[in-house]
Amino acid sequence: MEGSDVVTELYRRLLLRDPDPVGLAAFSDLWNSGHGARVVEGLLASDEYGAVMAQANALRSSRRVGIAHIPKCAGTSLKKSLQDVVPLYAGPIYFHRRAIDGPLSADWGGQGGSIGSLGALVARHPIIMGHYPAGVLLEAGATDLIVTAREPRARLVSLYRFWQSQPASLFSGDPLLARVLGQGLGAFLSQPNRGAVYGVIAAHTLTDRASWAPNQSVTRLWRSMRAYIRRAAWPAEIPSVVAHVSGLLGVPNTMDPVQRRDNVTVRADRDPEVITDEVMTLIDRLTRPDKEILELLMEEGLLTHRTQSDLDQDFADVAVSHGFVLA
Repeated sequence: MEGSDVVTELYRRLLLRDPDPVGLAAFSDLWNSGHGARVVEGLLASDEYGAVMAQANALRSSRRVGIAHIPKCAGTSLKKSLQDVVPLYAGPIYFHRRAIDGPLSADWGGQGGSIGSLGALVARHPIIMGHYPAGVLLEAGATDLIVTAREPRARLVSLYRFWQSQPASLFSGDPLLARVLGQGLGAFLSQPNRGAVYGVIAAHTLTDRASWAPNQSVTRLWRSMRAYIRRAAWPAEIPSVVAHVSGLLGVPNTMDPVQRRDNVTVRADRDPEVITDEVMTLIDRLTRPDKEILELLMEEGLLTHRTQSDLDQDFADVAVSHGFVLA
C-alpha cells in the first residue's frame, strides 16, 4: 500500500476522521522512508487521540452529567473549559417541561425540544449542559447534576446589564422587554413575568417549579433534587468543577490551567443608575428563593461556604462595576 493510503486508514481508525493535507503529507513521507513506527507513535501521542479516547471512555461509563446552566453564573466559561476535557452537548435547543406561564418553544423562536429528544442526546454525550431545569435533565437520563452559582442580587443586575448591552434586533419579537430595559432596573423588575422570573432562575432550575408565594419555602421542593447534585460552584471555582466532572466520568483532566472568563457582561455606556430603597426591597424580595437555595447548598457542603458579609460585598462590587449607585 502507498504511504498515503496507510496514513489515511490510521487517521480513520485512531482519530476517527480523514487526514488533513499537512498531516497526510508529513506522515506519508515518514511511512515511505521506512519510519512507520514513528507515524503510529505520533498519532497515539497526539492530543487529538487523547481526546478521542477520553470521549470513548466517558461514553462507556454509565454516568451522564447534567449541568444546569443558570444565566450569568460563568456557565459559558465552564462549558469551554469542559470542552478541553471531553466533548459535550451544550444547546442551542431549550428543553423545558413548561415555561413560567406557557411553553418556551413558542416564546423562544421554536427552539423548544421534547424530553425524548433530549434523552437521545444524553445517551450520546457524557455531559449535557444548558438552560434546563434539573428535573428535565434527570428525566432525560442524567445521573449526576452539577450547578453553577452566584450571589443572586449580583446575578440579577448583571443579567439586566447584559441585556441592555445587546443589539436591538435581539428583542425584535419582544418590544415590551426592549422598552423596559430603557426605563431602569425598577421598571424591568416590576414587569410581570420579568423580574419574578429572572430573580428566581436558580430556584426554578433546581426545583422545577415556576413560581413561589411570598412566604413559601423552596426546601421541600429542593430536597427531591438533593440526591443527584454532586457539586455546586462559584464562578472562581471552575477548575475544581472540571476536575470533579473528570473524576465522575473517569477521564484525564486536560483543562488549560488558566481560569477562563467568557461571555462577561460589558458595562453599558449609560448614565449611573441609582438603586433606591424601593428597588432594593424589590430585588431582595425577588431573589429570596435563590438566596434560600444557596444557603441549602452551602449547608449540605455542596457549595463553598461564604459569609453574608462576603455576599453583600460581592453584590456591592458588581453593582458599582455595572454603573449602579446604591442609595
